[in-house]
Parts: sequence; structure tokens; C-alpha cells
Amino acid sequence: MSTTATANQLAFVASLIRERARTLHIDNVDAAVEALRDQRITKTGASEMIERLTRMPKDPVAAAPVDARGSLPENRYAGECVLCGNAVAVRAGTYRRGAGGWDTLHLPGQCPAKAQTWAELLAELFEAIPDGRYAVEAVSGTNDLTFVKLATNKGVFNPSKAGERILRHIVGGSGEVGNVTADWARKVAAAINAAGTDAATILYGQHVGSCGFCNTELTRRYSRDMGYGPTCADKHGLPFDHKAYAASQLVGEGGE
Repeated sequence: MSTTATANQLAFVASLIRERARTLHIDNVDAAVEALRDQRITKTGASEMIERLTRMPKDPVAAAPVDARGSLPENRYAGECVLCGNAVAVRAGTYRRGAGGWDTLHLPGQCPAKAQTWAELLAELFEAIPDGRYAVEAVSGTNDLTFVKLATNKGVFNPSKAGERILRHIVGGSGEVGNVTADWARKVAAAINAAGTDAATILYGQHVGSCGFCNTELTRRYSRDMGYGPTCADKHGLPFDHKAYAASQLVGEGGE
């Protein structure tokens, strides 16, 4: 199996570098990542780079220019900015003619950053990570591993949420816990990308006894040692000795 960094790892490295480009004095992020690809950086090297980058602070947001008003007129009335929806105090912004009258706006570059919703955060963090169950080195607490479930909302109960990602913390004896924090979610995404999605899924199966790809119970000792069964092995192109599987000890019922 190749030890070269995966496309997901390199994509995550690129996003981390882009958020810290000024601190790292990197003008061309794409060129920097392409150089890593040319050097055939290993999965381990990519994991170490991801860990170092996630510990670094992101570049500060650039301040609005002092002469942001320029020749723009002052707003004589307070109102709601048509661009960001936040309040604009009297003479603190500007105005323009709109479809239904006069629109109030912040000065260029002064719209407050829109707060990222939970759905937007998960979509960004787990964009390159498929649905499944994962085990990674503990991102909090005293356990050795952190177990999570990642799924996509099908909109059965609320059609407006269809397509949104769902992140659950799997805790022994307590089932799935949904009230996780944004910082915890970021650490989980970084850990999965650092380990590689297949490796984190396999680790889940080896420790939980259910396949991380499909959640089917692993009923033979061989499949539990591998972390997946014959069906998912064939589906995902993973190594699997079918003869050893058939000859191994049965430890459950009704699964693989």
C-alpha cells in the first residue's frame, strides 16, 4: 500500500497553509503544495505537517483601509446594511439608490464578518471526508481514542436540512452524543485528515467490532483484526484474505 500522502491530506494542508500564508511568508499556496506533491511527501510527513499547522494561529483579518469612505456620501439615517444585514449608525456608512428606495451600506471593507453557522462549519471541515465511522487519537479527555460518526442529513424529517453534515461523538455506554463544540469538531477533522480516512475507519472497526464503512457487525476474528469484512474489502479495494476469513473463529452472528 502506498505511503505517499493522500489527495485529502494535501488538500487539507493547502487549506491550512492558505489560512496562515502571511505568517508563513508564502505568496503562492498552490505552488507550495505542488512542491510537496513533487517531493512525494509521505502520509506520516503530511500528518506531522497538519499537526504543526493546526497549532499555529491563523492570519489576522486585514483591517479596513483608513480612507474607506473616499468620495462616498454619509448616510443621514441609521439602517440595516443591505450587504451583511448588520446595523449601520448615522454617518458611519453610506447609501445608494435601490430597487425600493435608498439602501444603507457599510463602507467598503467594514461589514462585520458573518458568523459561520454550524452547518457551514461542518461542510467546510468535512468536505473531503466521506460519511462513516472513525477512530483517531484522542482529541480531548483521557481516553486513548476518540470515536465519531459522520453522516449526511437526508431531510426525511426536515427537508430544509437535506445535505447537511452530521457529526456525532460515540461514547462507550452513552451511545452517540450530538452536543460537540466547534473546536472539538476542528480537532476531529484535522485528526482524520492526518491519519487518512481509510486508516481511521479501519481503526474504528478494529476497536469497536463493527465495520466503520457500513456499521455491520464483524463476526469473525479475522475481520475484527482487519477492521472490516469481505464486502467492504472488495468495495474499497482493501487487502483481504478470504480463505483466512472463512477459516477464522466465529465471534458473533449475522454479520461479516
